Amino acid sequence: MTRFLITPVRNEAALLPKFLEHHAPLFEHIVVADQMSSDGSFEIASAHPKVVALRNPSGRYDERVRRELLLDEVRRRDPSGFVVGLDADEFLLTEPAQWEAMCRELVRDHADSTIRFSWNVLDADRAHWFVLEQAFCVPRLGGELKPGFIHVPRVPIRETVHHCADIPILHLNLLWPRRQRMKVCWYAAMEAVERGRFSLAPHRLYHRTGAGLYPNRQPVPERFRAMIHHIVEGLDTGDSDDGWHKEEILKLFESHPSALRHAAIWGRDWAPDLAAAGLPPHPGPSVRARFASRWVAATHPARRSAAVRFADSILERILPCRG
Repeated sequence: MTRFLITPVRNEAALLPKFLEHHAPLFEHIVVADQMSSDGSFEIASAHPKVVALRNPSGRYDERVRRELLLDEVRRRDPSGFVVGLDADEFLLTEPAQWEAMCRELVRDHADSTIRFSWNVLDADRAHWFVLEQAFCVPRLGGELKPGFIHVPRVPIRETVHHCADIPILHLNLLWPRRQRMKVCWYAAMEAVERGRFSLAPHRLYHRTGAGLYPNRQPVPERFRAMIHHIVEGLDTGDSDDGWHKEEILKLFESHPSALRHAAIWGRDWAPDLAAAGLPPHPGPSVRARFASRWVAATHPARRSAAVRFADSILERILPCRG
């Protein structure tokens, strides 16, 4: 059983050394696909003895292509490999002996399943986290990724799903709130361009996560605190919304300005960024987008109620538009 960790990166030099240090004892191979980083991420990955460093030459973001590039490398090396998919700001919270025993158990009992771990977002206070759930692992590689463009599973999803409650995955995005807000702006911009509509369901997700409003906030259990302290110790937490997410949004302003009138990106003034990039001024959000943003913010506390869900379904029929 060969254990693989697969990780796509783009300008993650601040996190990558800690990520590789933490995960190297847990995996035989760490496959990193770098998408045209300009901060030395590829060189950091290439220098590590356990890393298989690939280049993703695409100038266009496509999550399915990124994941297939990584999975194809695993298939080439070991078609039956045990595969975990993480991003560079996610850390598997386990010791090597515990992880090896868990992997053997998963191969023995759940080889044809997708494995879900708890996906715990560390709060900025570093004493609490938000406990969610996501698919990260297949004990035996096989099958294809589901279609998609932005939000694509890290591994092929099987009919049978097993939840592994003993090992959580730590997500660090809230340590950089400005970067996180820009990231969700980018998600929303991509949704608007790809779907040509103002979709309320993604907007509710972006409104929630961009403001750090994840559900299920809990104290970090004592048994994980030392490991988390070691992970975050010495990390550069200098926060900026400059980066490739903003660069991609500015490209979309140039190529799809009408679609961005209906994107959930208008919690900020984009005029200075457009001027600095030499792009023409933009008219800003449409009336429908302004209404939808206010609706989402006002109904957030009652978002799960039947009345709000019914109203969302009606609004999504009259809000989709371009131009």
